[in-house]
Amino acid sequence: MSAIFLSVLKMMIMVILVSNYPPSTRAGASRCRVQSMSPDQLQMKADWEDWDRHPPLERTDEELDYLNTVLASGKGQFFSRPRAEGPTCVRKEYRTLSEAKRKALHDAFVALKTTVVPGTKGNRTEYEVLTSYHRSESAVAAHFGPAFLPWHREYLVRCERALQRHDPSVCLPYVDWTMDQGLPSPGDSAIWTDDYLGNNDGNVTTGFAANWEARPDDCAAAWPALFRKIPDAVYAKYLMFTEEKISKSIQKTSFREICSPYSQRLERDHGYIHTLIGGHMTTLSCAPNDPVFFLHHAFIDCIWEDFRLNHQETNQDSDYPDDDLVPPNHRPHDPMFPFDRRLNVDGLSRNYTSAFYVYADRPNKNGCVENKDCKSEILWCNRETKKCSAKIREGGRCDQLPDDACYSASCKKPKNVNGTCGCAN
Repeated sequence: MSAIFLSVLKMMIMVILVSNYPPSTRAGASRCRVQSMSPDQLQMKADWEDWDRHPPLERTDEELDYLNTVLASGKGQFFSRPRAEGPTCVRKEYRTLSEAKRKALHDAFVALKTTVVPGTKGNRTEYEVLTSYHRSESAVAAHFGPAFLPWHREYLVRCERALQRHDPSVCLPYVDWTMDQGLPSPGDSAIWTDDYLGNNDGNVTTGFAANWEARPDDCAAAWPALFRKIPDAVYAKYLMFTEEKISKSIQKTSFREICSPYSQRLERDHGYIHTLIGGHMTTLSCAPNDPVFFLHHAFIDCIWEDFRLNHQETNQDSDYPDDDLVPPNHRPHDPMFPFDRRLNVDGLSRNYTSAFYVYADRPNKNGCVENKDCKSEILWCNRETKKCSAKIREGGRCDQLPDDACYSASCKKPKNVNGTCGCAN
């Protein structure tokens, strides 16, 4: 097969990949008016260019040592834990964590953000070192190809280990976005309140990540401090995960069928949540500035694990595509940069979930009958759908929903007051 033919073929694949991406909500982002490209295609093109435009960072040996020795899976030996010991973590839906577990998670994130790694450029903290590797010059196969899922699986394990260095009891939870989709305005979910993830309407000034400075400098150019901006209700509902979207992604039988470039659905739908949250999350190289990044990617990993356990018929450890459609750096035996002694295909190993973590069932696996079935003060049981749904924060739109759908930290019995959640007199 000639090199020219392969180049043309890969260009055709990119045209397929750029379909169905959402238009950006990034403030100040410029877009060329190309008549032959849809807004979704322009967004994918912009994401690709944005991934490449961030300059390489100067790194020290101490930073690489932190990533590849201190946080390495198996402490330098790939999956050294015997299977008989079982996984160290059960990853639960974030809202179902007890108050004590949630506080421990928040405190561990704060410790990462404030603990300097000695010998780093500019006294970078553990969090800044960890998040700085989600950039194009170091994470060459993190996006736009079959390594997307295995690369982020390894990245999440290293984040979890970083948190556990400060509190061994902490496990990385996931956020099941399907429970927010049915709200009149998803941005009004009670998950965006002080005791949980903090506000989502500009500079983050509440919650455990309040007033976090953005790093490195190119990520602070537009927003010096952590910034979010969830869009209006109609657009937000379009961006949210639904059970139908998930089903269409994972009702397949092989890994090849759920990954780019063969299917862009799951990676695309993951990108919608980045756009939904706005601010730093809309820029691939800067997205980990927001700790929600890790909870979001844990959900993507949870969806992938659902596919592996319940749908995949091919070998879970080795079913990795290796043909001329695979983009550069995404082949199975390409190094999984920047992770030392990792190949892309290693990310398929079942040892991740036998040695390190498993996922608790999603809250709606068996539905609900009463609010207590949802196991969270900010979830309620919608008795019409028999599904757990996110509660709505005080001041948020609840339209015709019952009082049970409202949450407030300032009153014991919040109510639907003329279509808005509040505290009745």
